Amino acid sequence: MDVLKLANLFQPGMIIQQNKPLKIWGRAIPFKKITVRAGWLQKINYTVTDENGDWLITVKVPGINPGNFSLHNITVTDGTETIELNNVAIGEVWIAAGQSNMQYRMNCEEGKVNGVIDYEQEIAAANYPHIRMFYVELNFKYEPYNEVQGKWVSCTPETVANFSGVGYYFARELHLQLNIPVGIILSNIGASLSEAWTSRKVLEGDEILFKNCIKPFDECLLSKEELDDGFTFEKVTRPTLLYNAMIYPLRNFSIKGFIWYHGELNRNDRQNYLRLIKGMITGWRKDFGQGDLPFYFVQQPPYFWDREDETNFDYAIFREFQAKTRELPNVEMAVTIDDNQPRKLHPKNKKMVGVRLANIALNKNYNLKHIPYLGPQVEKTILLDDTFKLTYSKNTLYGGLTTSDNQPAKHFEIAGNDNIFYPAKAAIVNNNIFVSSHLVTKPVALRYAFTNTAVTNLVNKCGLPAEPFRTDNYEKVKIITMANHKGGAGKSTLALNLYNYFATTFKTVIVDVDANGSLYRLKDYHPQLNIINELDMFKIAKLPYQIIIIDTPPTNIHYLDGLLSISDFVLIPVKTSLFDIMGLDSLIKQVLNIQGRNASKSGVVMNRVKTLTGDNSEIRNYLKSLSMRLLDTVVTDRVSFNKSPVTAGIINTYDKKANAEIASLGEEILRILG
Repeated sequence: MDVLKLANLFQPGMIIQQNKPLKIWGRAIPFKKITVRAGWLQKINYTVTDENGDWLITVKVPGINPGNFSLHNITVTDGTETIELNNVAIGEVWIAAGQSNMQYRMNCEEGKVNGVIDYEQEIAAANYPHIRMFYVELNFKYEPYNEVQGKWVSCTPETVANFSGVGYYFARELHLQLNIPVGIILSNIGASLSEAWTSRKVLEGDEILFKNCIKPFDECLLSKEELDDGFTFEKVTRPTLLYNAMIYPLRNFSIKGFIWYHGELNRNDRQNYLRLIKGMITGWRKDFGQGDLPFYFVQQPPYFWDREDETNFDYAIFREFQAKTRELPNVEMAVTIDDNQPRKLHPKNKKMVGVRLANIALNKNYNLKHIPYLGPQVEKTILLDDTFKLTYSKNTLYGGLTTSDNQPAKHFEIAGNDNIFYPAKAAIVNNNIFVSSHLVTKPVALRYAFTNTAVTNLVNKCGLPAEPFRTDNYEKVKIITMANHKGGAGKSTLALNLYNYFATTFKTVIVDVDANGSLYRLKDYHPQLNIINELDMFKIAKLPYQIIIIDTPPTNIHYLDGLLSISDFVLIPVKTSLFDIMGLDSLIKQVLNIQGRNASKSGVVMNRVKTLTGDNSEIRNYLKSLSMRLLDTVVTDRVSFNKSPVTAGIINTYDKKANAEIASLGEEILRILG
């Protein structure tokens, strides 16, 4: 027989959201009367459990004035058993979620150099009994779950040491400015992907997200294994599992809003990230049923990632997509482009981040309009001969433009028609900025802080950094490497036909790194083909093209690792015969070893498939079981493909089916690349 139970969120010492109904829920004997008395109300609330023993009661909660730190009791009884919740405060409650930068704790771990700046002094001073913290324990579920584990604790030096730095500083700033109790519910885990925090309903409701997230997961063996709550780097990337176990169970609890620090490992999927994060936010809001709850997030700070090249800007493009999340209502972004630790994936200055998030909330949700939260934002860009004039939105200047180090503003670049960006000088004149470069006499495009690693100094008088931007829409080069250790897989034929497909839209080149130069020699017969022979991977990476297709020889050449390391996508064509797939394991291990977790992407494509010689389902199932994505596209064995060296590709033939297969493959690769 079930005894009276409350959901684990309801504990002595908790904080509940002011001015919103409080839903209290739990379990007891079926068809049992449950009575709830809240110390701040005269009215007694009651309900009856359903046939499963579940119950939920809604209790009115008043607003409070600054300085009101009254403590209350909540009594729950079924007539036989009674549960007393004492030391309950009314205030503001926020959920802090994300991955490792949200998880990053105040204290320094033994033997490491982490922890927030001045962590010893900061922790020693963290004695705030009216800040209460609830840390959701890590868990994974295939289906939406109704319970979380964790404990409400008051903020003390002992309890804050292992708590989120961003979460603590956010809560502390709200508490100090509002002078009321603040509760912070922390739900996060490092190395997670955004799709892990998103519901199946959202992912299945979007065709692209379904194909990229749900379909591959449902078809792999991992989706059938028994789950436990232990951490693995792989498990935190699986779609829906963290949402089901660590967000959905909180849905009935009244809150003020969300703060979110996440995105590092979604950076290579930029286009899909925007639809993913918008879907996630919208889904959370629907689940919580409290309207368009505030959602305030952190734009990623500067970071080198795995390439020591200060001109790289793929991470800047990801930040650009992050910024577009603000197209949703009641969503705002904390800019951290001035963080001065670009070689640290986990910067230590979490106070800056937490306070900036808090300032957004204080200004927008608590009507403290004197607290600034926006850095300078460009309102208009005008080209005056060889100089750009930038005007900034007045409501983001807060006293005017300046620099944090009293040096000229850094990280402006301009380009001419060649799309090559050069460093430019920037002068602040009457809160406008004039940008020019003697290297570009006829500029057409302007960028500010639009690289992976730019640490900026342009701020307003309140010290908030100017937001990165660009006036162009050029994309960074995409490097696609064709690889297979076995000959006859059709790499060169696919490379040629993908080149023709991409070249209709993008500035594209084939790089033949085969010593025999079989593709390169095609230029003797088809001079219109843009094919070069180059072995230096550093020169390849800097070629002035939008898409570079590298065709490798059918051997494990000594420089293949270098080519894999600069690739944005590795395509492994394979014929559907036992002999052809036997050698795949070693190549896949080699690719994944080079890619690591912060990888460029990769996939296997079934190529030269004979449609009239039986069932390929066993081969397909085997390929799906490998630790690399099997692409949806299947390229068949057609005469037009075999004649590609003569015709310069199937694009010049009337084979509509062959062209459709190449178009499908090209679109699938672009979709994966984002």
